[in-house]
Amino acid sequence: MNEGTSLVGVRECLITPEALSGVFTHAVSAYPFEMCGVLLRKGAGMTITEYRRMDNRESGIEAMKSFSIDPLHFFRREREWANEGLEVAGFCHSHPDARSVTSSSDIAAMVPGMQYMILSVSAEGINEVSVWQKESADGETVRIPVKLTGGFPDYV
Repeated sequence: MNEGTSLVGVRECLITPEALSGVFTHAVSAYPFEMCGVLLRKGAGMTITEYRRMDNRESGIEAMKSFSIDPLHFFRREREWANEGLEVAGFCHSHPDARSVTSSSDIAAMVPGMQYMILSVSAEGINEVSVWQKESADGETVRIPVKLTGGFPDYV
């Protein structure tokens, strides 16, 4: 990933309503399968301004309980995003018919300083949203609040 401004020490997830709407739309449309995507920000800014969908490489019943992103596809897309002035701020995935808490595999994959949004989704829609972050490789995983920009009230 690009060496930009780290989110280590940032104790909230700032996101635009448009980016959050994109996340919600993707999670609902992917149900009952896990969706995955990337949270992007402009340069060194702290606010997540865009969401980009990624394909879940898992299929069938596995895609209902896990996801994986093709690393080569991600690498190519990351270069495109950098050309657009965008930087990866974190990742997003859904937990169909389950809580939006980190699993052991989620924690193992976390990169310090990145934000990880997890959505609990069911046939009725979005049930819960949480964002998690690690300060260091061996550090504790902490839940951080989601704050919508543009004068909206805090979401979570």
